[in-house]
This record gives sequence, structure tokens and C-alpha cells, in this order.
Amino acid sequence: MFDENIFNEVMKEAKSGKKGAVPKNQEEQKRLKQNKTQSSKGSASRKHYSKKHKTKQVSSPIKSSNQASSQNREDEASMRKKVESIFISDHTDQQSQFTARATAEIKTDSARKERNNRKSEDLELHRNMNAQTHDVAGWLEAEELRKKELAEAHKSIEQLRVKNHLLQQQIDLFQQQYSNLTEEVTCLQASLSNKEREIISLQEEKHMLVEQQKSEASQTSDSSAAVSVVQLLEDRGLNSRREHIQFLSRFAEDSRAVHFISNLNINQPQKFKSFLREHVRLERAELQSFSNDVVRVDVSGERCEITGGQDLESTVRELMTAFLCSGLNRIHVFGGPSRLTSVLETLVRHQSFMLTTGGSVNSHDVTVERAHMIVLWSHPESESQDPIFDLSEAEQKSTLNVPERQVVCCSQAHNLVDLMKHMLQHIEQ
Repeated sequence: MFDENIFNEVMKEAKSGKKGAVPKNQEEQKRLKQNKTQSSKGSASRKHYSKKHKTKQVSSPIKSSNQASSQNREDEASMRKKVESIFISDHTDQQSQFTARATAEIKTDSARKERNNRKSEDLELHRNMNAQTHDVAGWLEAEELRKKELAEAHKSIEQLRVKNHLLQQQIDLFQQQYSNLTEEVTCLQASLSNKEREIISLQEEKHMLVEQQKSEASQTSDSSAAVSVVQLLEDRGLNSRREHIQFLSRFAEDSRAVHFISNLNINQPQKFKSFLREHVRLERAELQSFSNDVVRVDVSGERCEITGGQDLESTVRELMTAFLCSGLNRIHVFGGPSRLTSVLETLVRHQSFMLTTGGSVNSHDVTVERAHMIVLWSHPESESQDPIFDLSEAEQKSTLNVPERQVVCCSQAHNLVDLMKHMLQHIEQ
């Protein structure tokens, strides 16, 4: 059994710096206890011995002192040997005992702290339970307040839902109004485009009227000095129409006619231009005559207003075949000079379809909706003054407002063969 008193004394000696004072095991503790007991007994016996044999000690001081010193040296030597043997044999056992004791003390402190913490937690829990028990009325009041706040929150949410529904209805209404306004703007833009076209056409008509008035004014100013050719011929004695025609035909063959024609002025040039445009046709010499209502002038193939130097018969055959295969039964041609459109009607003629020419796009003479194919021929010498010929191809189709099944051909050909080839291209597309 470990002695607490010996342990404390040994620890004091160890702290003071003495070596070998710390016991290593229980046996060493016993030895230290026995040595302490023996030393205490020895000191008591020495005291007794000194009192009892005081006279003897005085009588023989030298002998007793020598014996005591020798005895002490022997005891010290034996103690040193024992201590050395203890340090050598049981050093490990002492360290393990001290480690176990320190560990036990640490565990004891930890357990004590844990118990204290549990007690404090239990005490705090008990206090909280008491506080909750004593505060039931406040808790109930808080619950009632919370319920009121929750009801108010639900009420505000419902109000927001109603407002959201009203706002969504207003948004839908605004979107519908915006869609209607967009459609109105589109219609107004289309109407504005039509009005602009009408203004352009009116301006062109105004310009033509101004030019015509200027021409008539110039003709009126010169009418007093002008004399007709018929009057001059009658003054010469050529009274009949036969004599007038005979003179003109023979006068044209005379070499001196070039001089008179180059210096001849006409008071009404517009009428003469119209006559030349409608009744004078440039044709290839090898081409057969199609009508006798025009003055035919023989020219080269490239200058021919019908062929343009190309194969007429094969082009006519291909166009008629395309009409029959595509089921185009009604074809109408707007524009182009009358001296050429009459030839087109003569060439492209079949019992299965009908090709017509002339008229105005905006007139009621021609039903555009019934035609399977519409041709807008913008010839440089066209007689038509319709403003549709001044528009682009897309604008022309938009102005006509034709169904998708109808074929619209816009051409600026200079001769009939080119026109027919343009028609073939639009049919194939």
C-alpha cells in the first residue's frame, strides 16, 4: 500500500532538487518507511543512551565518537546501495504508477466538471420550465397576436391577387388596342402609298396639260402665217384627192424632194408623231405583210420591230404550247404600240385560248380578275399614259391586287419576239 505521508515528503525533496528521493514502487516506499522508523528509533536510543550513560560518555568520549562515525558511514553506505538498487530495478514501475495516478486524477476532474455542467444545465432547464409555466398567459397573447398578423397577411395577399388580376386584364386590353392601332397604321400606310401614287399621276397629267397648252398656244400664234399643203396644191390646180396622192407618190421618188422635206415645218407636230407611231412599222424585207393599214418600211433584221433578227415562227409555237399546257385561257396585254399589238393578236391565235390587247388597267372595259395572265408592256413608244407603267414590278403587282393563281408579266421589250420570250419565262416560273 502506498503511503501518502512518505509520498509527500519524497515529493518535497524532489522539488528541492535532491536526486534519488522519489520512490519507484511500493517496496521502496516500505524501505523508506522502515529507514525512517529505524532512524527515529536510533535517534531515540541514542538520546536514551546518552542520558543513561552520560558519565560513561564523558569518561570515554573518544571511543564513543569513533564508534558512532563508523556506524553512520556503514548506514549511509548501505542506504546508498539500497537506493541505487531501487533506482536500477524499479524505475519503470514507478513511472507507470505515476502515469496511472495522473490519468485517474484527470478522469476524476473531467467527471466532476461533467457532473457540474449537467447540474447547471438541469438547473437552467428547470428555470426555463418555471419561466414558461409562469408565462403561459404571455405565450397565449403572443399566439393570438401572431394569428392576427397571419390573417392580415392572408388578407393583403388576397388584395394583391385581385389587383394583379385587374392589372392583367388592363394589360390584355392595352395589347388588343395596340394590335388594332397597328392594323390601322398599316391600312393608313397603304392608303398613303396609294395617295402618293395618285399625286404623282396627277402631277404628270398636269405637266402634260401644260405642255399641250404651250403647244396649242404656239400653234395658235403661227396659224395666221401657216398654209396647208392641200391649199397650196389646189392653188396649183390639183383639185382631186387622186391628184394629191399621185403628186405625193411621184414627189417622194423625185431627188429634189429631200431638199423640200428637210426644210418642211409642220404646225401640228404631235399629230404627225402620232401618225408615225401608229401607222408606220419597220419590218424585215423577207417578212410577210400582216396588215395593210400601216406604212411598211423595209429595214434590216436587227431593226425589225417584230422579230429583232430572231426566229419568229419557233417563238410563236413555243408560246402557244405554253398557253395550252398551263391552262391559260385568257391573256390580256396592256400597253405597247397599236402597230405591234395588232400583229401579236394575229400571230398568237387559237381556238383554246383568247389573247386581247389595249385598254387601261383602271378602266371597266377589261376585267382584270377574269384574266389568267396579265402582260404589262412598257414599250418606249407606248401610247398608254397609265401611271402603273412608271412603277416597279412589285408595286405593279400590289396595285393590280391579283390572286396568286394569276400570272403577271412586266416587260420592256422593243420587239414582239422579246415580248413573247418574256411571257414564256414568267409562265415557266
